[in-house]
Amino acid sequence: MYRDPQIEPPPEERIRLLLDDFDHGNIEAFTRLSREMTLTENSIQYGNSFIPNLKNLPGWINSQPEVQNRIISAAKGFIVQGEPNTDTWLNNNSFSYSALACHRDTAFNQVFKKGSFTMQ
Repeated sequence: MYRDPQIEPPPEERIRLLLDDFDHGNIEAFTRLSREMTLTENSIQYGNSFIPNLKNLPGWINSQPEVQNRIISAAKGFIVQGEPNTDTWLNNNSFSYSALACHRDTAFNQVFKKGSFTMQ
């Protein structure tokens, strides 16, 4: 009997592990997290990395509210502490996943916490 391929570890576990990594001080884990959130259980490759709002990604849609709250917290932390490394990609026809994650987080923050987040 044929079964759809299952990625290992599953997306939910990948998300949890990267949130744990972020919580332990690895700010760049959010860049990887935003990419892992494009996966579904049956994915054979990463999804569209250019979707600007995290709430539209399978990793958000399939997450429990507790995990969604952790994602919001990590997004805010990445906006404040993340480094887009513009000197390595700006003006050379490429992009940085770190900058993409920062753009996505900013859009995410505007949708979910409009007016409640201030840079300090």
